[in-house]
Amino acid sequence: MAELKLLVGMYQRLKKQKVSERVKLLEAPALVKPLINSNIEHFNNQLLETKEMLKAFFRSNADLAHKHEILQTILGIGFSSGVVLLSILASGYTFESANQFVAYLGLNPRKMESGTA
Repeated sequence: MAELKLLVGMYQRLKKQKVSERVKLLEAPALVKPLINSNIEHFNNQLLETKEMLKAFFRSNADLAHKHEILQTILGIGFSSGVVLLSILASGYTFESANQFVAYLGLNPRKMESGTA
């Protein structure tokens, strides 16, 4: 599990860095755009390499690979979302209900107000 969490953490960080560079690209002067594009290409390559490492991890962990495949049968869950969900579910967290799991993931936002109306 530690290996899966490490790979998932790396994959998520790389995705965030790529998004950050793409945002910079929107307002960057022409002089630095080639450098930013180079960074984006680097992150694309790193993401592909990390995804291959995740696939290799699943090849050597049949039980987790099967669970990952099951998660991907859910509409809207692809490879990336599946590995994130699996890393959370298989890491020992216990949830008493599906609602608790959804809240943990931050997928059920609620408006919180203090005081009285």
